Amino acid sequence: MKVLKNKKMMTGLITSLVGLTILLTGLTLAWFTSSGSVFNKTIKAGSFEVIATLSPTEFGLTYPGDDLRDNIGTVRKTGNLPALAKLEFVIEAVIKSDDNGKPLPQSEWYTVKNPDDIYVVVQEDGAKKTHYIPGYGTVVEVLAHKLGDWVRPDFSRWYHWGKGPDGNYYVVIDGDDTLRFAYTLESDGAKIGNKYQNAAIDVKLDWLATQLMPDEAIEDVLGLGYTDIDWFDYYLELPFPVPFSFGGSTYADSLAKRIDSLPESAYRTFLEGRLASIQ
Repeated sequence: MKVLKNKKMMTGLITSLVGLTILLTGLTLAWFTSSGSVFNKTIKAGSFEVIATLSPTEFGLTYPGDDLRDNIGTVRKTGNLPALAKLEFVIEAVIKSDDNGKPLPQSEWYTVKNPDDIYVVVQEDGAKKTHYIPGYGTVVEVLAHKLGDWVRPDFSRWYHWGKGPDGNYYVVIDGDDTLRFAYTLESDGAKIGNKYQNAAIDVKLDWLATQLMPDEAIEDVLGLGYTDIDWFDYYLELPFPVPFSFGGSTYADSLAKRIDSLPESAYRTFLEGRLASIQ
């Protein structure tokens, strides 16, 4: 190694290094980075609403033991999320007579809610009305279908009826159809006393619905599990106003595709059982 003996040359070199050090003190070295932001505008919350109705019915006069059949109710979903709805009937009898049947002054009328001797029964076999048209013959009008699994011929909409351990009826609604069901107002003639003379009996339908998936929604809102409900296994293809052809797709094929599109849930397990029973 050669030693720098020329002091003038050494002094110049040191001066240059000091200058370089001064230039580098203002420079910051760091890792390479990149930044920015972007939005996924395709994600949105679904909508959810269920509406039920009771068709106006004029019963006229009735008597103990009389069954008033084929009254119609409806339930439908207006949002785009599949729903599970509980339908609960409430009876309110306005009593206007005393135990001997003597009319009470209006100030003494009182209301009995859900009396033991008057109750509503949903007609699981549906309801039909027969008309005879002269020159044509007998025509059967379906007021409400038998309860069970209902689908459209194109398998685009699916519904399932069942009865819960609480005695109320439940329906899965995965489509925009208005579902019609029938019910009977029954009375126990042996128990009804004279106080029901001139009574006004009102039938009310309460409903409570929640999203069909996940399972926690059903448990938290309705207080039961999906498998606690006794689902009717009657299969019905709801009619379209005019016939269509759907390329030979079968119920089993469409059910399998529907199952594949669903997340893991009790409802999916239920449909897998339905599929297994028809294969």
